[in-house]
Amino acid sequence: MFLFAVCLPLCSFAQVVDSVLLRLDEVDVVAAAHHPSNAIHSQTVLLIDSGLVQLHRGQTLAGMLENLPGVQAMTIGAGAAKPVIRGMGFNRIAVVDNGIKHEAQQWGGDHGLEIDPFRTDPIHIIKGPASLIYGSDAMGGVVVIEPPVLHEGRCVYGAVDMLGKSVNYAAAASAMVGMRLDRFAWRLRYSEQHYADYAVPVDTVTYLSCRMPVVGRRLKNTAGMERDAIADVAYTGRLCRLDAGVSFVQQKAGFFPGTHGEPDVAAVMPDGNLWNIDLPRNHVCHIKAWLNQKWTLPRQTVTVNAAYQRNHRQEEAHFHTHDHSVLPPVSTSDLELDLQLHTASLAAAWKMYHTDAFRQQAGLDAQYQHNRSGGYAFLLPDYQRTTAGLYWMSEWNLSSSLLFTAGVRADVGWLATADIRRLLGNGSGGVGIHYTPDRRNALKAHIGRSFRLPTAIEMTADGVHHGAFRHEQGNPDLHSEKGWQADMEYNLSLDRFTLTVSPFLTWFTNYIYIQNSGIASPLDEDDLIYRYAEAPALFAGSEVSLRGRVVQGYTACQALDIYANAEYVYTCNLTARTATPFSPPASARIGLEWTPLLPLEVGLETQLVAPRNRVAQGEQTTPGVALLHAHIVWNFPLASRTGSLTLRAENLLDTKYLNHLSFYRQVGIPEPGRNIVLSLSLPFHFASR
Repeated sequence: MFLFAVCLPLCSFAQVVDSVLLRLDEVDVVAAAHHPSNAIHSQTVLLIDSGLVQLHRGQTLAGMLENLPGVQAMTIGAGAAKPVIRGMGFNRIAVVDNGIKHEAQQWGGDHGLEIDPFRTDPIHIIKGPASLIYGSDAMGGVVVIEPPVLHEGRCVYGAVDMLGKSVNYAAAASAMVGMRLDRFAWRLRYSEQHYADYAVPVDTVTYLSCRMPVVGRRLKNTAGMERDAIADVAYTGRLCRLDAGVSFVQQKAGFFPGTHGEPDVAAVMPDGNLWNIDLPRNHVCHIKAWLNQKWTLPRQTVTVNAAYQRNHRQEEAHFHTHDHSVLPPVSTSDLELDLQLHTASLAAAWKMYHTDAFRQQAGLDAQYQHNRSGGYAFLLPDYQRTTAGLYWMSEWNLSSSLLFTAGVRADVGWLATADIRRLLGNGSGGVGIHYTPDRRNALKAHIGRSFRLPTAIEMTADGVHHGAFRHEQGNPDLHSEKGWQADMEYNLSLDRFTLTVSPFLTWFTNYIYIQNSGIASPLDEDDLIYRYAEAPALFAGSEVSLRGRVVQGYTACQALDIYANAEYVYTCNLTARTATPFSPPASARIGLEWTPLLPLEVGLETQLVAPRNRVAQGEQTTPGVALLHAHIVWNFPLASRTGSLTLRAENLLDTKYLNHLSFYRQVGIPEPGRNIVLSLSLPFHFASR
């Protein structure tokens, strides 16, 4: 807070924002002179619409985003999910919160994002390579959560949100209050949710050839809870804006005992309590503190972001060992894994607006990580990791309708454990255009080279990863992952219809993945070792979005909208001639939104998922499915604001289906059954003198 205290008396705010909003399905495309995505808006940049947030309130952040074309959610159960963009996930997708990359245990698909799902800060998604600005972890895309939008004038504002779910009897509430006093503003939010064992539309599941009952169609020990708190302050003046804040997220959830360790039918028998969180379970606490400063000077802006994060993940289970020479610990015998990741980061950017037609941006970022591992099971060693990067980007408006962008970046990373010392580095670059010949047509195209530094888990793991149901082993000889990427977006806007087509192609010279080594595991008698490897790989596909208004302005039908989104990703390990792991199946969403009266909206959606028969070695094929969803939204006046009551039905027909991107898919556990969600949002706003 030292920088905050020094700079506060000197700062004032002046921010010139010149933005153009174009309607695109559920999102708005934003091109702004001072917008953070300005330097890369030759790519697809999607701003999440407030209606999408309202409709899917209560889902995880990744669960909400998967309603957008090209974005999927990798899940385990009903409470943990992380985003996948165009078939890329894990550490290939960055999540940036208030200018800082969110750092946790991103390497596990069973590790969700520790971000409050009730937050309503602006969010935008960059689909495709974003590593030039956001670093090598963003080679597949980035989810950006912006700093809060400051209210005008002196006021007190806030909201109370509540919801309930039928599939796991979830009850959740969130309260936010904020105040704006001329140049100073503050905000507080607290959210909490509790949920019971969730319902699945099956009576049995099979794990390691053992058939296990699902009594009452409730998956035992999948209950959980989450508490979230955030406090932030902002000071604005004529030349500067400063933001500082701290957030805390606590998550606790059980794992289905029938898939943890050796199969045990007795372990899945009901205990008479749907709400208890018994062993095995995980407990995560994430603390993040940040300080952001932005100076707006004549024809230039300077931004400095600093942050500290502590992610503490514990997995607990009754003592068991795959190595019979290991004796039970004297204390904390149920602590299977204890991972504490400390991250300190610093980023700075300098944007220069030389003329109205020519702009440049230079930046640097650095990060230091310190991880400590404990527990009776070994998976990941203690390690230290330091990374640093420099980048430069330019934009030229060659004409009123043609924008050209270009940029380069260099990164270096150092990883140190008790047994490994590796120094890796590489460079990336790209060029792009944004062509808008008239108000109906817009074309974006981008081509570049990107890379990713291998992670600690990919290089040093050696143990049974229960979230993945296998013995995983790292490869200390991995190189930086490198690829050539090209993507394009064409947008056609007619009077009542909008069509968007977004093809893409990525060729990796050495894609890092995990494969079955064919070597028997000394730790898991019934399985083999899965080892990280690298091979050339190809990703290709496209998204197509169509939205239109069929009827408008009648007494009984104020509006009738139709929409259709489709996506397809082809992946190929060019050495094994198979798909890459966790490749999403082709899918589509087709829906109707009817507004019989202005404050009321009724929607019906069909979600179609194709079979996934072409899979990676060791993966199971997944059948296709057709799901039906529906919703009703009532927007009602509430003083000077608008409240909303939403009734949403997911998987309305209670269809049994498997998610190919779910870690539970590997043991045949289907996704939750029919889920009825009722949510209420009550905002308030009081102006003061």
